[in-house]
Amino acid sequence: MFKKILYPKVTQEEMEIIQEISSLRPVPNRAIDQIYMKPICMLWQIKLIAPYLDNKELIFMGDGDHISVLCGIYARPKSITVLDIDSRIVRSVREIGKEYNINIDTFQYDVLKPLPREFLRRFNFFYTNPPYGSKNAGKSGIIFISRCIEACKFPSEGCIVLPHDNERKWTKEVMENIQKFLLDQGWIIVEKLVGLHTYYLDDTTLASGTMIVEQIKNIKSPIEGKSVKFVNLY
Repeated sequence: MFKKILYPKVTQEEMEIIQEISSLRPVPNRAIDQIYMKPICMLWQIKLIAPYLDNKELIFMGDGDHISVLCGIYARPKSITVLDIDSRIVRSVREIGKEYNINIDTFQYDVLKPLPREFLRRFNFFYTNPPYGSKNAGKSGIIFISRCIEACKFPSEGCIVLPHDNERKWTKEVMENIQKFLLDQGWIIVEKLVGLHTYYLDDTTLASGTMIVEQIKNIKSPIEGKSVKFVNLY
């Protein structure tokens, strides 16, 4: 499916909407690894994943990029819920959603703490663009994905944004460890596209890609109901 809509055409009206939403995002907090996707990449991203989102109960584990708002504009999910550690993001997503007449449920949540019971096994599609884990071999990404798994009922699908760069060895190690974790948890990769997104970074050439994953076994997350002691999540 990705190949059919790779680098889709973008209208002036679409770019104006994306630019407006991007300009309203809070200043990124680098202490928690907030690095925002560039506007054109946000638009490519939503056009890539929109076909997967029809009538889905959608959970975002973190959403500094505000892709959830774009889902309400350009896709047709049944519901959208956003969990984020940053109260500014929680408020911004909710308020911008209202401006576009989109109902987005937003809650402040830290992935190092147990997922609240009201979110367990409630959704059937997750989205996460986690800290990439360059200094911890992808463990930070695994924690975010684990919480996504807890939030999903069987069977579900998801979208994970991660880097995979031949020039950066650490990205291969991260990808290897996350793919192993996904398989162990009963999830398989059904679509993958690398090098699609760029960010507002000093390292302007670092790019991330998109993976669509599908749940084929109902396996409980190894950290469900537990707090996680982690020194270097970001």
